[in-house]
Amino acid sequence: MNEFFEKINSKAKTARTNVNIARAVHREAINSGLEDEGFKAVANLIISLMDQTINAANHVEERLQVLRSAGSCPNFLRDLGGTEQMADNALANSKLAIEQMKTAVVDAEDWN
Repeated sequence: MNEFFEKINSKAKTARTNVNIARAVHREAINSGLEDEGFKAVANLIISLMDQTINAANHVEERLQVLRSAGSCPNFLRDLGGTEQMADNALANSKLAIEQMKTAVVDAEDWN
């Protein structure tokens, strides 16, 4: 069972890492002078997605802690499956945030 918990937790950690990468891409773009109004508008939407992703990853970790301490309960498998689905969604959203931020930077570079 610990392997399953670690697999889910790994997804949450990877989602956090991906968000950190997207934030680094954003900072690098700003530091290189690409912060025009168009880039700001797009980046703000992506940052909102990143914030939601971090919140989801945090929630996954909290749920895993609760499930670990609760052991077996009537809804254990359902809760564990739901937690894994949330981790999968956070991971997918984090990958999307990286792609979108990189695309926003490329588009901003093209306009400059």
